[in-house]
Order: sequence, then structure tokens, then C-alpha cells
Amino acid sequence: MSLQCYSAGLSAVKRGGRSPTAETRPDGRVEVSVVLPMLNEEEVVLRTYRRLKAVVEQLDVSYELLFVDDGSSDSTADTILEISLNDESVTGVFLSGHFGKEAALRAGLKYAAGRAIVTMDGDLQDPPERIPEMIRAWRAGADVVRMRRQSSTPDRHLDFMLYGPRAATVLSLVVNRQRYMKDVIAWAGLRETVITYERRPRAAGRSKWSVAQLLGFSRDGTKTLSNVCARILMLMGFLGFFAGLAYACYILIALTIRNDPASLDPLASAAPLLLGGGVLYFLGWLGEQMEQIAPPMRHPNFSIRVLARNGRMSAP
Repeated sequence: MSLQCYSAGLSAVKRGGRSPTAETRPDGRVEVSVVLPMLNEEEVVLRTYRRLKAVVEQLDVSYELLFVDDGSSDSTADTILEISLNDESVTGVFLSGHFGKEAALRAGLKYAAGRAIVTMDGDLQDPPERIPEMIRAWRAGADVVRMRRQSSTPDRHLDFMLYGPRAATVLSLVVNRQRYMKDVIAWAGLRETVITYERRPRAAGRSKWSVAQLLGFSRDGTKTLSNVCARILMLMGFLGFFAGLAYACYILIALTIRNDPASLDPLASAAPLLLGGGVLYFLGWLGEQMEQIAPPMRHPNFSIRVLARNGRMSAP
């Protein structure tokens, strides 16, 4: 985005453009924080804010909304800035570049002040209307409330979550939330409640994840070239093994039809593919294990350019 709007925003604040007081408890503490990473969501960010605001205003809780701009190249950051300067319950966190969703979430978590923290996508695929149910589960004793997609077979999506105080403390220790969080939940003895929900289509636009990100590249150092190579080896190994298995079955069926079992040995014919695929998969798996036990890179996961909170702009 163009950064000229920042100086304009500061001028507006100096002229006296202030918003209502933030939604806090009498003791000044925030009960619930909602963190939303955003990347090039100019078509939906205002709609997301309005729906989310309508939901949380009906709750008997103090709250704050944190919109994290992950280096958008459209007007997403401009819109977040305008919202945050006119609503003190909204904090805008603007990263200095594009660091990826996990880094954007970590940036939002750094500034979240709520006892409970909800993380969700900013494209309205995660319906804000389910947040009251998540808060009820937390108040009933859950440390973690995980929203599981109804139509998803892999049970590994951690985008729509609520973390209570104990879980938020544990979360701050997790280097890669997507990879380690489930194991840490079990290790720390956190009480988890799982709620099934129907993930909606995007309200507008399309996914902004690039091919490089889907393969595992990111600027936060959690996915490196060696990690990507390991995954490619695992994929090649799986495809090779599957091809060998399919070839063996084809030969076996053909021999059964011809009734000539002595002409060709299916296992011997498919052995190179089966063995090669198995070796490639093992090497890739071994590489991933070595990547996980390697010491993490020590550079920051993200860099924040500016904050907009309490109706003001400031340096991080």
C-alpha cells in the first residue's frame, strides 16, 4: 500500500477526530481479543469489520479487534487504518512487508490484551456468528476451543480458534503453531473443546496464497529450501511407490486374463518403482525430521512498521 495515508491519518487525529472509548471492563482489562490476518482483502475488510462488530457488541464482554495487514498491495491497509482511527476498540497492526499468515497471526497475538484470544480468517469463511458459542465453551472450562471444518477430512486446520489464558501462554512458546500446537496442547494438559462448523465460501475475491507459499516458502524462516526439498522427495516417493503398485496390479490382472503365470513376475517387474519410491519417501521423511530438530533461525518472524490503536498512530 501507499504510506502517504499514515501522515494523513496522523493529521486527522491531531484535528480532534477521536472515536468512542474502547470496550474494556471497569478494571481496564480486555476480556476477548479477536485477531484477523489480512492480505489484499480490500473487497471484504469493511464487510468483515461490520459483521464482526455486530456480533461482539451483542456479547456481555469487553473486547478488542486486531486487524493485521500482512504487506497488502491494494487498499486493505488504508481501510484498516481508517477503521482503527475511528473505533478505539480496533487496533491496526501494519507489517513492513509480506511475511505470511503465521507471522501475521503472531504479530497480532503480540499485541492482543484479551484474557481469551480468538484467531480467524479475515475473508468471512470463518463465520463471526460462531464466536459466542466459542466464548460459552471457554467460560464452561475449555482452555482451547478449536473450530473443526465440517467438510474437511484432515483434522489439522488451526485458523479458527479460541485460546484461553493458559493456552495463550503456551502459544507464546510455540515456534510454528500449525506444526506443533496440537502436540503442545496434549503435552500441557490443556482442556480442549472441538466444535464443528460449516466453512463458508469467500465473501469476495480469491485466495492470496502464492505457489511458493503453498510449497512451504516463507519469510519467517519456519519453512526453508531444505524443508521444501524434503517434501518434494516425499511426494516423488509416494508417486513412485503408487505407480509401482499400480503397475504390479496391471501385470497381475493381465496375466490372470491370459492364464500364463510363468511369462512375467509382477513383483519383479514393479520392484524398481516400489523400492525407489520407498527410498525417496524415506529420505524426504528423514529430511523433515532433521529440519524439525534443527535449531530455529534467530531472526524475527515479522517486522511491524506502525500501529494504530486507541484512535492514534504510533511506532511499534
